Amino acid sequence: MRAITRLILISMLAMLAISCTTDSVFVSPSDPHGILTFKTPDTTYNPARMVRINDQNITGNDVRRTSFWVKPGSYTIELAMASGSLQSVGAGRSSARDQVNNKLQITVEEGKRYLIAARITGGQVADWEGVVWKVEDL
Repeated sequence: MRAITRLILISMLAMLAISCTTDSVFVSPSDPHGILTFKTPDTTYNPARMVRINDQNITGNDVRRTSFWVKPGSYTIELAMASGSLQSVGAGRSSARDQVNNKLQITVEEGKRYLIAARITGGQVADWEGVVWKVEDL
């Protein structure tokens, strides 16, 4: 019985250690940060949303968010573009109309807001790229 208890305790401690070493890119507004905002200014761009940042999936309630406070640093952001006019940036779930797997490399500086959208680059909706269309001081 003691061996089982010891094994369970060791397993729990190992899981806690692993979770503590997972370093999230997201921070609170009181920490040094830049902001990633998914907003379109006009019809030049299409709505985009973040699906992944580095190796971290965007899940749960974060899927609906349009702004993210992140640590300063370099990131690879995987985006989805809403190809239908009825879809919004903060769409709750990805659908077959979303064009996914476009990656954007970005270096975030403290005190800056990065406005991100999708731009169609060819004659097809599937030909698009994620763009930072504006950088603002906070």
